[in-house]
Amino acid sequence: MSDRSERGQLATALIEAGVGVLLILAVISGFVWTPTATVGSDAVLDQHASDTVTLLLSAPPIEEGQSSLNDACLTTSTVTRDRAEIMRQLQKVAPTGVGVSLHISQAHLGERPPTLVETGTATRVISECVIHLEMWWI
Repeated sequence: MSDRSERGQLATALIEAGVGVLLILAVISGFVWTPTATVGSDAVLDQHASDTVTLLLSAPPIEEGQSSLNDACLTTSTVTRDRAEIMRQLQKVAPTGVGVSLHISQAHLGERPPTLVETGTATRVISECVIHLEMWWI
């Protein structure tokens, strides 16, 4: 039989350290690979779009007595004249990290959404004017 002095053994502290490292890696990987589908979901984008339209409707007026979107609903020339101001207000109230596309009955403002991306939408009808906002993550 072999002698005990010739046999190699690992120190107990080394085994405990290895098990500790594996445990820490398991906990970290649990946080890293957790699904985040709810963060970029359509429901979140829909809520952001709805909030943005609501904020735009309550924005300070471009002209006396009407909000930007109400004013833009009047005529195509109003949309053309106030396009820059409406887009400035839209970018001011929209959340960061999103692209926006605003359709007012007579006109389109902003970028068109890229194909094959999830979009959130909000639509409001104000005195026969349809306001439709699309929003997507950039």
